[in-house]
Amino acid sequence: MARRLFISVAILTLLLLPSRVWACACCAHPGEYQINFVKPDAYKLSVIERMRFGTTAYLFTGEAEPDDAAKGLAQPADTYSLSGSLVGNVWKLTFRNGDESGTLNLPLPAKMLRYAADIHDGRTKPGYPRAGAL
Repeated sequence: MARRLFISVAILTLLLLPSRVWACACCAHPGEYQINFVKPDAYKLSVIERMRFGTTAYLFTGEAEPDDAAKGLAQPADTYSLSGSLVGNVWKLTFRNGDESGTLNLPLPAKMLRYAADIHDGRTKPGYPRAGAL
């Protein structure tokens, strides 16, 4: 009985998965493939500015011993409340555990890694233009 239930759940899960996952290639021309570093333009910066963080952060130690992984934290905890925003070109992340808090400042890099690729291989999806036709 348990085996039949497991097989049914596995088949149902496979049927619910999308048969193909398409990434957006509206910025790629037919046959295009590029990897390069670029300075973020105003549009990319506006997208970054709209990013929002969840309100809870979890201490992840991986395979390290918790004492080693949490070096530099006065009062390590499993979870922290989190607030973050982009101030100028610096992400300011504030972690809070009760009355204790700390801020992590992450400056945006001067350049970003950019990928552009035509993933359609000449095929189109109904209702969408051929890749590169925009």
